[in-house]
Amino acid sequence: DANMDITDWNLNSLYVDSFGEGICVGDRGQILSTNDYGENWLKSWQSIGRVYEFNCSALIRDSIIFAGSSNFGGGVPWGDLYKSTDYGQTWSPMNFWCEVNDISFANDSTGAFFSNYLGYIYYTDDGGVNWSERQNLYENFSCGYMLNDTIGFAFADDYGSNTLIKTYDAWVTFVEINSEGLNNNTFEDIEFKDDTTGFGIVGYKGVYYRSDDQGVNWILDSIGFDYYLNSINFVDSLKGFIGVRDHILKTIDGGESRYET
Repeated sequence: DANMDITDWNLNSLYVDSFGEGICVGDRGQILSTNDYGENWLKSWQSIGRVYEFNCSALIRDSIIFAGSSNFGGGVPWGDLYKSTDYGQTWSPMNFWCEVNDISFANDSTGAFFSNYLGYIYYTDDGGVNWSERQNLYENFSCGYMLNDTIGFAFADDYGSNTLIKTYDAWVTFVEINSEGLNNNTFEDIEFKDDTTGFGIVGYKGVYYRSDDQGVNWILDSIGFDYYLNSINFVDSLKGFIGVRDHILKTIDGGESRYET
């Protein structure tokens, strides 16, 4: 890629805010950062406890970053949610002791994180100072997204039984979305570029799903490249990014076309 050293490790998640500040995290504790809407990325490495890989990240209020991790020990997967208040220079574990697969903030206050082990969803309305457990009815959550303070989505990947769920009350309750178009595929990541148009990244061969009715129906599509897609993020309805193993794709037309950054 131009403007970024190629890495040998997977890039698992990326997030860029409306001011152009962004973070991308991956295997072996890898962290990339940008301050120009992803045109240039600075690569850094962090040694944070026993972090095996970062699965997800979110940037709120300028310098506050959350990152979810996976670790392995004693024959079982585990992990934690980490927090930085100095734009990633130092990190502190929040001691949830669960594998955090995705995290999403609708704004600086409201967010949720989703566990890939024991199926926990935790919700915050104070910028991540306090978190409350909302759901653990499924075994695994591969990804999740908060559209606003109350509406959110999560994809439950329970050993081959895949279910997309939606909440209207900040994960107090939820409904299952039974769209025939999903064909039992698993979402690696989910993102909405506005109130109605969303994308579900499948992963293999550049495949993704698109919804134009706030997640009721989903249509299969492809980016046109044989890439494994790890993550997706939209800054606004036009500017967006897709993480592809060891590099990043960017769109400036709402996903109609894309180029490498």
